[in-house]
Parts: sequence; structure tokens; C-alpha cells
Amino acid sequence: MTVLLCMAKLAHLMVEHLPFSIEPAILALSGEKLEGEVPLKDMSRLAELALITDENAKYNLAFSKDEKGIVQISGDISTTLVMLCQRCLNNMPLTLNIPVSVGIVTYQVEIGSLAKDLEPYPAEECKISLLHLIEEEMLLSLPMVPFHSDEECAATAIISELKVKPVSPFEVLKKINEGKQN
Repeated sequence: MTVLLCMAKLAHLMVEHLPFSIEPAILALSGEKLEGEVPLKDMSRLAELALITDENAKYNLAFSKDEKGIVQISGDISTTLVMLCQRCLNNMPLTLNIPVSVGIVTYQVEIGSLAKDLEPYPAEECKISLLHLIEEEMLLSLPMVPFHSDEECAATAIISELKVKPVSPFEVLKKINEGKQN
């Protein structure tokens, strides 16, 4: 194990809270794995969308290089968010189990050389913020409009009562035609 890799591991152990910068290329050299938890309250953009941010997101990430030498991060992120159901406006738990499959790119040219199953993730000066990566993956996995399933949503009964049977425009013509015949 190189001195630089040992220092990166030591820095990882000494830091209690993310964000901290990691160098994916160094971690990929020896096939390192990082796992842990990060508080949702540390993710400012995600905290704006979630109602309760007392939970943690668990991450399990492995670093490697492909045959082209591109650094890859694979693994998963899991948590439960409490969001606002957009139908009934009540709290709604949303369990996220997010597969991570990222290719680290430093130049726009490298994006075209990524495998189809990898999402590009930009690295400035070969470093990335692990907190930012986790938050980005979580934001990308959120539904555009969060809502309960029909069975769980309090608004389902109200919506079904309000449904009006659509009137065909031909029904109106039929009534006019019947009026002329009488």
C-alpha cells in the first residue's frame, strides 16, 4: 500500500462528518471500498425537499478502473426520507435503495468514452466531494411528484368521488337530433 493511499485512509478515519474530498483514482488503484453513514441534514438541497432530516443515508461504495483506465464508483445508497404527498398533503415515507454506477470524468471528451451503464460524474483536479456525490445520486432518484399509492393515500376516496363521467360531444348532437324529430 502506498504512503499516499495510507494517508487517504487515515484522513477518512479522522473526519467525523462529510464533506471531505476524496481522490477516486487513488482509491481505485487498490480497489478500496468506503462505507458509512451521512446525516441527511448535511445535504442542503435534499433537506429543502424532505420534511424530516433526522435520518442518515447509508452508503457502500467500491472504487475500480475499467480497461480504458476510467475510474468507476459502484455500490449503493439507502435511506428513508419523509416527503409531502402531493395528493393528500400528508407526510409520506419514501424508502430509497439507489444503485450507484458512476464514471469519473475530468474532461468533456472523456464522457463519450464511458460505458453505457455509467453516469458521468465530473472531478475537479481529480478530487470529488463524497457528500456531494451521495446527495446528487439521491436527488436523481427522487420521483418528480411524490405521492402515496392509491391504497395508502387519504385523497383517493375524495378524488374518486369528484370524477365526472365525461360527456361525449356526440351525445349533445344526438339530443339535438332527437328534438328535431319530435
